[in-house]
Amino acid sequence: MCFIELPLNGLNGGKVIRSCLQYIIMFGIRTAYSYSERNPMVKKSQKKQHKMPTQRRSRQTVNDILAAATHVLGKEGFARATTNRIAERAGVGVASIYQYFADKSSIVSTLITRRAESTLQMLEEALLAHADDSAEALAMDLANRLVLSLENAKGTLVQLILMAPLLGQLDHIRQLRQRGTDLIAKELRRRRPHLDEPQALQLAFVVLHSVMGVVHGYLYSNTANLDGHELTAVIQNIITTHLRE
Repeated sequence: MCFIELPLNGLNGGKVIRSCLQYIIMFGIRTAYSYSERNPMVKKSQKKQHKMPTQRRSRQTVNDILAAATHVLGKEGFARATTNRIAERAGVGVASIYQYFADKSSIVSTLITRRAESTLQMLEEALLAHADDSAEALAMDLANRLVLSLENAKGTLVQLILMAPLLGQLDHIRQLRQRGTDLIAKELRRRRPHLDEPQALQLAFVVLHSVMGVVHGYLYSNTANLDGHELTAVIQNIITTHLRE
């Protein structure tokens, strides 16, 4: 993995790497085990939202429900979270939840999708905003945006990562991840014209999954004891090292 060779500006690189590798092993085993067609939760999660919100008030209600679910999920975990608790937090009746969502799994599936899509949008916006800037400026902004999005959401994000394979969301996440890889590959070829398409795609894959490994290791265990500023520096190093010549 290329990020192992990155200069970490005084950080304990060994601890960072061990933390990331622990995550990769743990998550790989969990995914292989849980992504099974026999898992009843996967079949259950195929239920879609009952009603698509079209009016502003309806969209606000859905957003309130999702915000409440984010809070409850982060505090109590998936197993203990209930639609009653979500409704109470959102300030709506339970019946309002079932107008838009089939069950708790449907709510969490929507949270997973929205989170993945917002992360992809974050990448697109940063690439567009820094098209004419240095690799360092782009990397700094991307790292800052990503770490800022983790603030006050660690518990919720861990739950979303855990539940994604159980709720049958991996295919959609893989599609979004491939779009992210394609965007990074395009940027690599623009900044490093000597790269051919297969080389750019391979390098983009490494960049994306190196950042993911660091972020997920930070969320799960953070055995390197990184704070937000240190995490930002590590991510910035990963991106900068691969974007510049």
